[in-house]
Amino acid sequence: KANVYINPFYKPLNGKIKPGNGSQFHGIVEIKSSPFKFIEGNDLLPGENGIVLMRFEKKIVHDGTGLKGIICEMNRFQNKLRIVGKFEQLIENK
Repeated sequence: KANVYINPFYKPLNGKIKPGNGSQFHGIVEIKSSPFKFIEGNDLLPGENGIVLMRFEKKIVHDGTGLKGIICEMNRFQNKLRIVGKFEQLIENK
């Protein structure tokens, strides 16, 4: 689960990113990158924050303080790389 901020200059399809629709993004954490999808949570609008559940395809480790990184849209067919926003993992105390 993460707090996600979407860049106000990013223009998603239909004006928002809807978790669970299958759109794939990439998360860059320090020097590692992994494809991921937003699984559930708030609709994400440009220039705003939202809380969503993210599922990464590759394991990304952290030092216990949580993941913080950049969200990118990489489209190899159109040769595009766009910075979509940023995220910070929410650590739940158990």
